[in-house]
Amino acid sequence: MFRARMNHFHRYGLAVLAGLALGLAYPKFNLFWLAWLAPGLLLLLSLGQGGWTALCVGYIAGLVQFLVGFYWLLLIPNRTVAIAAWLLVGVLMALYIAAWTWVCCRCFPIAEQRGKVPGQPSQLAARLLSVSWQRRAWWAFICAGAWVAMEMGIARILNGFPYSLGLSQFKLLPLIQIASVTGVYGVSFVVVWTSAALACAFVLAQSARPGLSVFARELAAPGVALAAILLFGCLKLFTP
Repeated sequence: MFRARMNHFHRYGLAVLAGLALGLAYPKFNLFWLAWLAPGLLLLLSLGQGGWTALCVGYIAGLVQFLVGFYWLLLIPNRTVAIAAWLLVGVLMALYIAAWTWVCCRCFPIAEQRGKVPGQPSQLAARLLSVSWQRRAWWAFICAGAWVAMEMGIARILNGFPYSLGLSQFKLLPLIQIASVTGVYGVSFVVVWTSAALACAFVLAQSARPGLSVFARELAAPGVALAAILLFGCLKLFTP
């Protein structure tokens, strides 16, 4: 019982860090590279857990993310209104990240085995290896699609904030040129897709040799897509 509580304590602590990373990826903090890591970390923290744990991991991360991201609400002159608005927005918008985490875990292509995978790398690797590479790649793709659906929901339901992860990449000019075709959601999609695949590769590399071949296999699909997007962006920027 004590060990299980400690596992949850560590898991939720890492969820706080994932949420902080997501919040710091946006302007004005501009640590854009964190956006490529945080979604995958959330998936690893919740994969193989019960539905309630997955919801809690996502909600904690989302709460931290949006409290950091909407710090500017605290600049409202009325201090009471400022704090109330800041907390309310964070509490409501965190529900979206919780829903995304839960949906992604439920979409993983094997039956849930609650309590079987407390989160150690070797056990996560065993779970990931229980399905084929193609099914893992498809799962990462679905996770990216679910993220975009979540962002569309954020922009249209409850609050109407156009809060997209793609906005964090505004300094990467070749990358964001794809928004001329897909909108900002296309940028979000490729970031989350790559993050999910990278998370799988990182865990599998801990139990496989050589590790570089694991990264090459897991990142093949998003890597090809990313290379094509960057090529498109460069041509668009430098072609008269």
